[in-house]
Amino acid sequence: RLNGEISNYFRPANLFLFIEHVMSLKSELARIFQMPVSLGLKMKRGYKSNYDRPYFDFLEKLASDGRLSLEHHSTNIYSLISGSHLTVVYPFSSPAYVADFLKVPSIYYDPTHCVCRDDFGDTCSLISFANSREALLDAAISVLRKAVGSATDQSMTAAVGPGQKVSLVGGMSE
Repeated sequence: RLNGEISNYFRPANLFLFIEHVMSLKSELARIFQMPVSLGLKMKRGYKSNYDRPYFDFLEKLASDGRLSLEHHSTNIYSLISGSHLTVVYPFSSPAYVADFLKVPSIYYDPTHCVCRDDFGDTCSLISFANSREALLDAAISVLRKAVGSATDQSMTAAVGPGQKVSLVGGMSE
């Protein structure tokens, strides 16, 4: 940090941490709700030579292992989010506002603990905030229970439907 500013918040180490924590959220939610959870990731842009290649390789490996669906950067963000139950977004990225417009809950997740809690939307906004892995899990559980209008795991399964999945979309800029 220089003069109290974050020198490069979007650096690869922070992005890796974001992905790792969201990936752990996927498995925890599947365990808690006893149902499959799918995770899609859409980035703002495709790979360019001045981007961090190991980060893109990491994402491609997760996709090839079936741990996440790596959406093409030109995929319609409105369609992607509208088919999701929750979005987890890097702080200050616009997919949270798209989700809010579509009435899909979202969580700004700061894995670095650098961003201070603030109200990121209007009073009735569906955007929440978490800055730790534990707070992310708690917020996701709370949001998903509210999204289906119930506080029990069985009700969530019934509301989503037998054999269906809870879907998360992670969005970030690079």
